This record gives sequence, C-alpha cells and structure tokens, in this order.
Amino acid sequence: MTTVTFLDLDALRSELRRDEGVRLKPYRDTVGKITIGVGRNLTDVGITPDEADVLLDHDIAAAIGYLTSDEAGFVSGQVLYVAGGPKDGRRLGAGPSSEPVRAGR
Repeated sequence: MTTVTFLDLDALRSELRRDEGVRLKPYRDTVGKITIGVGRNLTDVGITPDEADVLLDHDIAAAIGYLTSDEAGFVSGQVLYVAGGPKDGRRLGAGPSSEPVRAGR
C-alpha cells in the first residue's frame, strides 16, 4: 500500500521564513555562501532560467511603471538601458540594425 502525505505549503513557508529569515539583498550565510531570500544558496544553486525570466519581467515592468508615472515627467526621448545595457555595443531592439527602444509618454 502506498501512503500519500500532503504538504501544508503555507505552514512550511511560514516555518522557513521564521527559521531562515527573509533577506532581500544578497549576504554571506554562516558558512560563507552567497544567499538571498529565505535561505536560497546562490553560490551552489544559483537561479533557474525561469527564475531569471521572472526577475527580468519584474525589472521591465518596474521600468515601464516608472517611465509612465508622473515622477518621470522629465524623461523624454531617452534610450532605456535595463541592467546596464547591451554588452556588445548594440542598441536595444530586435537586431543589429534596429532602432533603439525609446521611452515615451
């Protein structure tokens, strides 16, 4: 007979947050590993491609949110480089000859 155990994910999250704490910036844990969040070992585990996409989507949404806000009223016609811009010297866009992506209101 197979026994199936159901996990209370909310309780597990709560306990891990209590035990590990929540750190929103990278830090070195007690054994020197770079860690973030709720004990996420970046040194050994890193992040997955899907997690990288989630972070990128969040950064793009934050940039668009800022550029369309009243706070960005002084921004006009600027090229927006996310995370420092392309490393190969090209402008952002679909290809080498594309126009830069421009922020507009």
